[in-house]
Amino acid sequence: MNAFSLGLVVFSTFCHAYWNFALKRSNGGIRFMWLFTTITVALYLPYMMTMDWTFPTMKTSLMCAGSFGFHFLYFLALDKAYQFGDLSIIYPVARGLAPAVTVLIAIVLLHEQLTALQFAGVAIIVAGTFALSGLSFRGGDKMAASVCYAIVCGLMVSSYTLIDKIAIANAGVSPFVLDFVNNLGRSLLLMPVAFKDIAKLKETAKANWRDALIVAVLSPFSYLLILFAMRYAPVSLIAPIRQLSIVISGVIGIRFLQENKTKMKLIGIGATFCGVVLLSV
Repeated sequence: MNAFSLGLVVFSTFCHAYWNFALKRSNGGIRFMWLFTTITVALYLPYMMTMDWTFPTMKTSLMCAGSFGFHFLYFLALDKAYQFGDLSIIYPVARGLAPAVTVLIAIVLLHEQLTALQFAGVAIIVAGTFALSGLSFRGGDKMAASVCYAIVCGLMVSSYTLIDKIAIANAGVSPFVLDFVNNLGRSLLLMPVAFKDIAKLKETAKANWRDALIVAVLSPFSYLLILFAMRYAPVSLIAPIRQLSIVISGVIGIRFLQENKTKMKLIGIGATFCGVVLLSV
């Protein structure tokens, strides 16, 4: 992987971990999700209005629809997971599972190849994820539910990563258009639920507007960096290296959210970091 692509991915991990921290801190919910998504759409609009829009083909339309569906399910599952569990557990499980699935599918469908050292990195990442998920399942019904939602997140990340890779690298879809469509669709779909109780929506906006703004800016920005990196590097390397954010989120959860610092949690986070190092060699 070239230095430019690696730089994009690494910077993206810091942005991604921080907006997840903001989402966890806000306590989430459908109204909050609609709020930050709609702010993102508003930020995109000036640029979108300057673009020369052409009628999409059936192929690109299906890819955008698939990307939207998997992103939508990802945000729903992530929001639910954070309502039940710790950032320092949910984030590693969700993000740690994704690269293993993504790499396997990328090798089979996109014919990408990894070295033996890189395969070892993937294996270590998976081991770290299982260490954290086992810890969560022993934490009671709420923690078990949270890790189940986190696993769904991981599967959705793998799914939309591969579709987006094909859409951008092979079908020529603009990263900006792809992400704008995802956010616009999510905003419109959540609008009836968000506006069902205007008073609660106003309350959510007043109490969490700062976190909503953080997520609205950093969520699309962090993923746009990944989408651009996909133009120059194989997804089977990009997806695992993104897991560096697991270490960042673990530190944030323990340091700023006062989550428990257990030996198993530190082992799981550390293993994931070592796996990322091997993948970047």
